[in-house]
Amino acid sequence: MFRVMTITLLLALSVVGAKASSWQNTLVVLIGSSDYDNAPSLDFVNNDLDAMASYARDGLGVPDQQVHVLRDATLTDYLQVFSEGGLIDREARRLQSNVLVYVSSHGLPNSSGDSSLLPKDGIPSISATLFKQSDIIQALERAKSQLPSDRTFLAPPSVREVVA
Repeated sequence: MFRVMTITLLLALSVVGAKASSWQNTLVVLIGSSDYDNAPSLDFVNNDLDAMASYARDGLGVPDQQVHVLRDATLTDYLQVFSEGGLIDREARRLQSNVLVYVSSHGLPNSSGDSSLLPKDGIPSISATLFKQSDIIQALERAKSQLPSDRTFLAPPSVREVVA
């Protein structure tokens, strides 16, 4: 049994009410998987990623080169984005502004209470092939520590679970 989790980890989009010009230095990372090697497909993920990318670009005015959309993300993709020295660390330091992350993926609870995301190439029964939600939060905390205190916003995770 899988739980589909749409996790909004750092999503200050319309909540903040900032002017479009204040989004020019924003990093947007949209990551999701719809076609899995070892799990059922998710039909809605690509539509969600497209809608979020369109809103970031057209609604907020985030420059195209700062909107990163990772479809059918593998474990390596997650590591390249969220590990120390990865995309979020480098770009948060360079842009000195907002960091927005949206993840849509199969999710799996574990005994420690830290939910994990299932990458495209992950195997649900092998924890080493999953990506922990707490690792995403740690990356966002590192980004937050690199930014001026008046330019940061870390929303608590919002999870929608559907038994599939």
